Amino acid sequence: MDNLSILIYNKKWDEVLLNCINERDKIEEGKNVAILQLALYKGAPDKIILAILKANPIAASVFNTEGDLPIHTAFRFGRNKETIKVLYDAYPDAAVICDSYGRTPLRKFYLFIVLIFFL
Repeated sequence: MDNLSILIYNKKWDEVLLNCINERDKIEEGKNVAILQLALYKGAPDKIILAILKANPIAASVFNTEGDLPIHTAFRFGRNKETIKVLYDAYPDAAVICDSYGRTPLRKFYLFIVLIFFL
């Protein structure tokens, strides 16, 4: 695990922000494309999501090992509408792309709501 991933994993958001700014070239080379997924999973604030996308704009279009795009992950974990909008703006096509189970991001959100409120 690289330094940026460790910082995200440990939720050291101020250090993550500085790292995104200082290591932009490294991130742009695609060495840390999974960091956006990890940041979403760990509940990173919107400013962190924005910093990662600014450093690596293609991160919004990269699938994780489970077949999810970042917008799928955001819906799956009930992220706020601001985060969803940032991810949508970064990669609008993601709204209609299915995950490995054939579910769109909105379908994932629906399943999240059902699990939280009705089961």
